[in-house]
Amino acid sequence: MDPRLHATPPPDQVDAALGRWPELAGRRLVALLVTAFGDLFVEVDEGQVWLASPNHIACVPVASSRQELAQLFRDPEWVQRRLMIYVILRLESVGMTRPRDQVWAASPHPALGGDLEEGDYAPMDLDAWHELARGLVQGAL
Repeated sequence: MDPRLHATPPPDQVDAALGRWPELAGRRLVALLVTAFGDLFVEVDEGQVWLASPNHIACVPVASSRQELAQLFRDPEWVQRRLMIYVILRLESVGMTRPRDQVWAASPHPALGGDLEEGDYAPMDLDAWHELARGLVQGAL
């Protein structure tokens, strides 16, 4: 996979980010992919694949198995939408880059009026991005 489409944060950042989602509490988790925008694809104990998305402030099942997820990744339209390739290309066109261990965070967050497609972005640590999103849901921000 093109390294621009995913991030490689340290394992403790991934664990902390996953720990912010009550939907995943008490489950055995295997992180599968951290997208460039901080979405986390994770296999849960029964084999389903869930998506913890700070961008949409949602933690939901997206595939019944890794095999089904692989099929989704074979669909170019699904990949374009989910990995927001067009946004990465727009950011690159204006000279923006991010460290590989960080993710792109929308500024302001979409829940506060930010725009995922046309908005501004800044590099941020994965756990900080998930903490911010969960704080919006919990009314902490």
